Amino acid sequence: MSAQQPKPSVPEAAALLASARRAATQSAERTEAPRYLLTWVALVSAAIFSLHGIIDLTVWYWSLSAYVALGIWYWLSARKRPKARTVLRHSRRYILFMLLLMFVMQFGNFWVPETPWLVAAKFLVLLAVFWIAMWAMRSETIKTRLEDGHERSI
Repeated sequence: MSAQQPKPSVPEAAALLASARRAATQSAERTEAPRYLLTWVALVSAAIFSLHGIIDLTVWYWSLSAYVALGIWYWLSARKRPKARTVLRHSRRYILFMLLLMFVMQFGNFWVPETPWLVAAKFLVLLAVFWIAMWAMRSETIKTRLEDGHERSI
């Protein structure tokens, strides 16, 4: 700001800061995986892990190939987005949700449902946990990227 320009008033300064924060948040969101892709990953993960112990193990391992299709879809969508800034350290909340995902996947392997209703219940429980944890991890990554960007602006 030069000496000739008048200082902005408090509401104008607050509006300018809010627009800068909105622009930074939108920029960080554009670098992350799209939300619909995370929803599909949660659906596929819940379906695969809810069938563990129900179907033949060979068929179950082949069902993991659905992740190949999701990986290709992610790779194709990532080429259109700007490159993400590397997160130097994740927040505690991110790590807690990652541990929750690992715990729930392990718990899902121990829970072998015997009726179709229990398979559906297991699917819904896994879907809810996967979906909430993935979305929370995505939002924490965006928040960490913003904080990291403010700390080390290059």
